Amino acid sequence: MRSASDPVLISRARVVRDACTSVLRELDGTRQEMFAGHPVNRVPLPRRTALDRNFIQLRASLTQCSTEFTEMSNPGKAQQIRDAGASRILPTQDAIQSFETAGTAYMLGMGVKVRPYGAGDSPLASGSPQTH
Repeated sequence: MRSASDPVLISRARVVRDACTSVLRELDGTRQEMFAGHPVNRVPLPRRTALDRNFIQLRASLTQCSTEFTEMSNPGKAQQIRDAGASRILPTQDAIQSFETAGTAYMLGMGVKVRPYGAGDSPLASGSPQTH
C-alpha cells in the first residue's frame, strides 16, 4: 500500500466502504430470519445466545467500518489510508470470523452441516463414493 497511488487507495477505501454498507443493510433482516419461524428450540440456548451476540457485534463492527471508510474514501485521505487503513479493517475481519464460528455452531445445532464456501457437494451426499 505504501507505493499505491492516491486514486487507487481512495478506490480501495470505497470498495471496503461499499462492502461494509452492503452487508450492514442485509444484516438485520438476516438476524430476524434466523430466529423467526425456525425450530430454534432444537438449538441449545447457549448457541442461540452466542449467535445473537455475534450479530450485534458484527453490526457494530460493520457500522464502524462503514463510517471510517466513508471518511477515508474522500479525496485527500490517501495518506490516512496508507498509515492506518489496513489496521482499521482488522476488527471487522475478527467480527466476521467470530460470527462464522457462532453461525456454524448454530446451524450444526439444527442438524445442518456447513461446508466451506467453494467446497462443492460432498461425495457422500449423493450416496455414491468417489474413486480416485
